[in-house]
Amino acid sequence: RLPLLRTVAVDLEPPVAVRPRQPVIFAPSGTVDTVVEVVNRTGRELAFRPEWQLPAGWQLQAPATLAIPPAGLAEYPVTLTLPPDAPLGDYRLQLTGALRGGAVDQAVAEEVIVRRIPQLMIRFAGEPVTCDGEAAETVWRRVPAVQFGEAAGGAGRTTVRCAYDDAYFYCLLQCERPERPYRETVAEQDGPVWEDDGIEIELDCSNMRSGGY
Repeated sequence: RLPLLRTVAVDLEPPVAVRPRQPVIFAPSGTVDTVVEVVNRTGRELAFRPEWQLPAGWQLQAPATLAIPPAGLAEYPVTLTLPPDAPLGDYRLQLTGALRGGAVDQAVAEEVIVRRIPQLMIRFAGEPVTCDGEAAETVWRRVPAVQFGEAAGGAGRTTVRCAYDDAYFYCLLQCERPERPYRETVAEQDGPVWEDDGIEIELDCSNMRSGGY
């Protein structure tokens, strides 16, 4: 006699999805605001109680709990305050949320990346600027410089200064030559030139910190 077989459907998908609105949160200053979206995949209301693992000296302002409607989405606003001396670079913060609601009683986790980037100060030129690569104008001695990290595969660094007047936005970039030949491999039109050595300037006109032109 064959044993009776019973098929049991197992839902392996977690009851909620926790996702930062921005994959990487850019923090040029000491305080940054962001939003974490929490999606409820169940048919009942859930209570989400977040817990953060933060580096020493960081501060957090956020709601203690969040009510998520059935099959809906709730926005979880977060304000992070970084110490003034926090080194530049990426910080991977762990967000763990405890769920309560009906038969659901478990925890979900998500990683939030905060990228500490330098803050670029831009000054009014106050004099004609000639784009000749010489940087002879006095404005370049008045504008604070920001130094970015080493070029990939070499020891080159890039120093950036910016200024503006009533007609133009000026950028002065001084790039150290890496300790190797320049990488120049992309020759096709509209090819992936970012894979070679080069400089890109993106303007975030909408101040969304998620893209640029």
